Amino acid sequence: MSQIIINLPYEDKRKFAEIAYKNDITMSQLLRWFIRDINSNSQYGITFHIENKRGEF
Repeated sequence: MSQIIINLPYEDKRKFAEIAYKNDITMSQLLRWFIRDINSNSQYGITFHIENKRGEF
Protein backbone atom coordinates (compact mmCIF):
# COMPACT_ATOMS: atom_id res chain seq x y z
CA MET A 1 0.00 0.00 0.00
CA SER A 2 1.24 3.48 -0.84
CA GLN A 3 0.72 6.61 1.14
CA ILE A 4 0.08 10.01 -0.37
CA ILE A 5 0.61 13.08 1.77
CA ILE A 6 -1.19 16.23 0.71
CA ASN A 7 -0.47 19.56 2.35
CA LEU A 8 -3.25 22.07 1.91
CA PRO A 9 -3.68 25.61 3.19
CA TYR A 10 -6.14 25.95 6.06
CA GLU A 11 -8.86 27.46 3.87
CA ASP A 12 -8.67 24.57 1.38
CA LYS A 13 -8.79 22.01 4.22
CA ARG A 14 -11.88 23.75 5.57
CA LYS A 15 -13.56 23.59 2.15
CA PHE A 16 -12.72 19.90 1.70
CA ALA A 17 -13.98 19.17 5.23
CA GLU A 18 -17.24 20.98 4.52
CA ILE A 19 -17.79 19.12 1.25
CA ALA A 20 -16.97 15.78 2.90
CA TYR A 21 -19.36 16.49 5.78
CA LYS A 22 -22.21 17.49 3.45
CA ASN A 23 -21.75 14.26 1.46
CA ASP A 24 -21.33 12.02 4.53
CA ILE A 25 -17.86 10.82 3.51
CA THR A 26 -14.43 11.20 5.02
CA MET A 27 -11.90 13.72 3.79
CA SER A 28 -9.69 10.80 2.73
CA GLN A 29 -12.47 9.43 0.53
CA LEU A 30 -13.05 12.87 -0.97
CA LEU A 31 -9.36 13.43 -1.67
CA ARG A 32 -9.03 9.98 -3.29
CA TRP A 33 -12.02 10.76 -5.51
CA PHE A 34 -10.56 14.17 -6.35
CA ILE A 35 -7.18 12.71 -7.34
CA ARG A 36 -8.78 9.95 -9.43
CA ASP A 37 -11.02 12.51 -11.16
CA ILE A 38 -8.16 14.86 -12.00
CA ASN A 39 -5.99 11.99 -13.19
CA SER A 40 -8.71 10.58 -15.47
CA ASN A 41 -9.70 13.92 -17.05
CA SER A 42 -7.04 15.15 -19.42
CA GLN A 43 -8.90 18.44 -19.82
CA TYR A 44 -7.20 19.68 -16.64
CA GLY A 45 -3.74 19.00 -18.05
CA ILE A 46 -2.67 17.42 -14.76
CA THR A 47 -1.62 13.83 -14.21
CA PHE A 48 -0.10 12.08 -11.23
CA HIS A 49 2.71 9.59 -11.41
CA ILE A 50 3.50 7.91 -8.12
CA GLU A 51 6.88 6.35 -7.60
CA ASN A 52 8.40 5.13 -4.39
CA LYS A 53 12.00 5.89 -3.41
CA ARG A 54 13.13 2.37 -4.30
CA GLY A 55 11.68 2.67 -7.81
CA GLU A 56 9.33 -0.31 -7.42
CA PHE A 57 6.43 1.39 -9.23
